[in-house]
Amino acid sequence: PKYGGTKSPDEYADVAFKAACAANFIGGCFEVAGILIAKLIRDHFPRAALFAPICGVGFVWLGFSPLIDVMREPLVGFLPLALCFTSFFSAKGAGVYPRVVPMSFVILLIGTTLWWCGVARWDTEGRYGKYTPDGTKVAANGDLNDVSLMKEMVEYMTDNHAGRNEWSPFSCLDGFDEVTSRAVAIQFPIALASFLETVENVEAAHLEGDSFNVNEAMLADGLGTMFGAMMGAVMPTTVYIGHKRHKTVNARYAYSLVNGILYFILMMSGLTAVLFYIIDPVSIGVILIAVGLMIVQQSLENSASRHYPALLIGIMFVVADMLYFDHFNQAVALTTRQLQRSRGVANMAPGGGILCSIMVAAILCDLIDARFVRASIWCVISCLFSLFGLMHGNNYVFSDGSMMFAETGGDIFTTDLGEVMLSTETWPKENKFGAPVKQSDDWKYRINGPESGTEMRAFNEGWRFAVAYAVLAVFCLIHAAAQKFGKVMCSEVIMDNGVGSGPTGAWAHTTTATAESTNEGKETKEIESATV
Repeated sequence: PKYGGTKSPDEYADVAFKAACAANFIGGCFEVAGILIAKLIRDHFPRAALFAPICGVGFVWLGFSPLIDVMREPLVGFLPLALCFTSFFSAKGAGVYPRVVPMSFVILLIGTTLWWCGVARWDTEGRYGKYTPDGTKVAANGDLNDVSLMKEMVEYMTDNHAGRNEWSPFSCLDGFDEVTSRAVAIQFPIALASFLETVENVEAAHLEGDSFNVNEAMLADGLGTMFGAMMGAVMPTTVYIGHKRHKTVNARYAYSLVNGILYFILMMSGLTAVLFYIIDPVSIGVILIAVGLMIVQQSLENSASRHYPALLIGIMFVVADMLYFDHFNQAVALTTRQLQRSRGVANMAPGGGILCSIMVAAILCDLIDARFVRASIWCVISCLFSLFGLMHGNNYVFSDGSMMFAETGGDIFTTDLGEVMLSTETWPKENKFGAPVKQSDDWKYRINGPESGTEMRAFNEGWRFAVAYAVLAVFCLIHAAAQKFGKVMCSEVIMDNGVGSGPTGAWAHTTTATAESTNEGKETKEIESATV
């Protein structure tokens, strides 16, 4: 609406790109500010809660999602998958093969060879051909199951992208004209999730015997994100995920240096677009499976087994992120056979489920350990996060009654949830573009959707979770009082923050054992005073 339809699609794309760079710069500022609470988070969250988000990301997006691709194309993916396990999980993670050639290269080579032999069956979305403005087709659709069309796309990408450079440094300076307070509110949860994962990955490195200054890591991430945004990057930086694998193969600072140089060459030369159509995506996913499962393995090894139920609950929020996204078709219309399940998934998924993953897991860990006072503190924080959209941000109406999103696909639903805003029980008064919304006599607290023949209205869910967490905080305080004064329940409290004993059996090692886990899993138990 700002431009009144005066810009062409290419001009709109350029405006959006510059605004994304500016938003990324703001996210870097938020990440630097996270230094103020990084150590607090690392010291006071239970280990399982701290690992729940990265464990969830490792399981869902690095493990489960690529495995789905392998099962879509078994003739391409099975050999790379087998090599993944013999290379990255055998022999305590060192692999059974001599380190002559990087096994990641071997996996890519075998998968890509099979792919180009034409054994892939299914076409996939996401790799489209090129059309001129008048609709003339100048390249194939890029079908991943047709070798002739694959060749055509590689030729087109080579002719039109290789050797070309359209670098746009300082684009974010123009983008700040497009950034409103609402854009900042959208960016803040993303930056919050990013710096939480930095803290978690620093802790993961510590568990492998490599201690780094978390504040220095946060500063490097934030400044790197800001510099990247100035140079035209729309994505933030964060600490490498999967430190355990990097250490197993003896990767040090040169790994990052070589990575940076290679990416610089590929991006600046335009070769990335060509390689995108040459290398088999299934075998790329197989390598991600290895990294993702290593993260899951490390999370379980270094969390107390009694906290596994809480850790698994944390993972489920990230699973919900995938489920919710897949409930929409390409027109962003909600399409599901299980509406009840979709309502719950929509309350779990906003913000990728990252904050819910860590906060809910923290509450459950402390309930397991009978640390009721600290559990009540997590409940109060979760209450505030939910009230302002940071957790369970399934919200569609601002407090003044204006709707947050334009209706797309024939309904009110959207995938873009998790914005910072005050969540209240407010009925919509006007739509995204300021036009009045006709209210219905059918509107009540109870919502019956299209499945019951009732008109669907926009709604907010965050405030309901705020109430629920407030009630749960009272529940925890009642238990704490009964524990202290009532003598009606066990008063023994486990105070070790859920530190696990590390790898066991054939995987056990002593060279990377941390001070917290040298007791071989013996849990230190103390009696918690009423003031803790």
